[in-house]
Amino acid sequence: MLPWTYAAVSVLLAAIALVVGLVTVSRIGVRLSDRGSMFWFGCLLGIGLFSVANALWSAYPVLNEVASPADGFAVTGYFVFLATALYYFVPFEEAISKKIALFTAGVAVPLLFLIGLGVEMFRPTGLVEILVFVYPLLDVLLLMIALPILELLSKGTFWKPYLCLFVGLVFLLIADLWSAWGGFYTPTAFTENLWNTLYSWGYIAVALAFQLRRDQFRRALL
Repeated sequence: MLPWTYAAVSVLLAAIALVVGLVTVSRIGVRLSDRGSMFWFGCLLGIGLFSVANALWSAYPVLNEVASPADGFAVTGYFVFLATALYYFVPFEEAISKKIALFTAGVAVPLLFLIGLGVEMFRPTGLVEILVFVYPLLDVLLLMIALPILELLSKGTFWKPYLCLFVGLVFLLIADLWSAWGGFYTPTAFTENLWNTLYSWGYIAVALAFQLRRDQFRRALL
C-alpha cells in the first residue's frame, strides 16, 4: 500500500465514524434532561472535530515550526470529549469503587511518566513540538475518566458501545504516544503509516460504538 493511502484511509474512516454518529444521534435524539443522549451528542461533536483535524492534517504540510489549523480542531475536540465525559461521570462519582480508582491511577501514572520522560529527553520548544506531547497528555486525562465510567456501566446492559468507545480511546492514546516518541522526531514512512493505522482502528471502534448504541435504541433498551 502506498504511504499516502494510509492517510486517505484514516480520513475516510473518520468520515464514516462521523456519519454513523450523525445517524445514531438523530435517531436517539438530544435532550438536555437526558445525560445519556447528551453524552452521545458530545461524542458526536468530538469525533466531528477530530474528523476535520484528520482531513486537514492530511492536506496541510506540517512544519516543525508552524502548527497546522488542524491542531485547533483537534485540541477543541479533546476538550469537548473531556467536558462530555465529566458531565456524564460527576453524578456517579461516589459509586466508583476504590479498586477501580487505584487501577486507574496505576495505569495513568506510568503513562504520565512516559510523557514526562519524553519532554525531558526531547526538550520541546516550538508549538508543534509541545503539541506532540499535549495530545497524549489529553488522552491520559480522558482515560482516567473513561475507566471508572466503563467500570460502572459494566454492571448494566449498555456496556458494549462504551467499551468500543474506550477501545477507540486506547488506539488514539497509543497513536499519540507513538507520534511523540517516534513518528515526529524520526519521521519515516513506517512510523507515519503506523500512526495512521492506529488512528484508523480508533475510528473503526468509535463507528462501531455509535452503531451499537443505535441498535440498542432500536430494541428499546433505553
